[in-house]
Amino acid sequence: MWKYKKYKDTKVAEVRLYHEITEWYTPASRFVSLLDEFEDEGYETLVMRIHSPGGSVFEGNAIFNAIRGSKLRTVARVDGIAASMAAVILFAFDEVEVSRRSKIMLHQSRSLTWGTAADHEEAAKLLRSINEEFIKDAVERMAMTREELEEKLQRDWWISAEEAVELKLADRLYSTDVKLPESQAKLLSMAPGALDYTKLRASFTGTTPSTQSSSPITPDMSDTKKVMQLAILATALGFSSNDASESDITAEIDALKRDRAAYKALKEQVDAQRKAETKAALDEAQRAGKFTADERPMYERMAEANLADAKAFLSKLPVAKKPSDLIDNTVGGKPAPSGNGAKKWEELTAMSADDLEAYKAKHPEAYRAAYKAEFGFYPA
Repeated sequence: MWKYKKYKDTKVAEVRLYHEITEWYTPASRFVSLLDEFEDEGYETLVMRIHSPGGSVFEGNAIFNAIRGSKLRTVARVDGIAASMAAVILFAFDEVEVSRRSKIMLHQSRSLTWGTAADHEEAAKLLRSINEEFIKDAVERMAMTREELEEKLQRDWWISAEEAVELKLADRLYSTDVKLPESQAKLLSMAPGALDYTKLRASFTGTTPSTQSSSPITPDMSDTKKVMQLAILATALGFSSNDASESDITAEIDALKRDRAAYKALKEQVDAQRKAETKAALDEAQRAGKFTADERPMYERMAEANLADAKAFLSKLPVAKKPSDLIDNTVGGKPAPSGNGAKKWEELTAMSADDLEAYKAKHPEAYRAAYKAEFGFYPA
């Protein structure tokens, strides 16, 4: 889900990529709609905050192209991790900022393939094409030769924030420390004994300091702590001036709580829908005999990682055949007795000796399969 904020006073729009890149959670179509909305409303800068392990190359490419083609000044901020496709997206931005504790990971593209040798060769061709595209973008931005980059990409390449700046993958480090407005910071740095408490309170409560006494006062320290906390909260909540009252701060916090509750409810609904869709797809495939109950956990993990890819893989998975399915039900051009399991063997042994010998000679594999289905082995 794309979360976003708009800061009208600075004409900055901020979106968060705090999930894997998939058509389900972070659809490119929704991101493009947001970009159009920001441009139409006169915003000038897009900031994308990133904490993502990557995901779909094709969904990521659509996001990449939208960023690169945007009229806005684009800035990426890596808050935690930008890995795989989330790292490739960084090449689309005008500027990239990284927090000191963040990490970036680049590697070659990878996928699951099922099918014939031709299918595997076609998949390998596609992977090489994808690698070539992002290597060109990386070499264009980073302070590395193609040969140096290809050597690094022989394995997962983890890059620290400092290394990212050195390699010109990022333009600068950014601080995650909360900074108070200069007027508040100056007041809070004063020694308690010399603190003009009425001015401190007035700096963000919107009240007018009393003019009856100009002498400094020493307030109750618990009250001072509350005022300091309000100042920090006001800044963290995005108030750009010093006139935020305690009620303004409380109202903003209440709104955030409501947003969080609504997001939690929506996430639970989406997760439940995804879980139900996963169960239905796996149940259908298991009923069709495409895998056994013992093999199901493997496909559950595949679906959890990427449901769309798992469903595509299952659709191409052949139905496993039982030994009885291998039996050719003809003897001497005539239909053999029908049935399966133990009854099939009983029917074969009910044949005349000549018919049975003819069946064994014409269909040795089917005879062995029927024998093994009945007794669990075939004598050497």
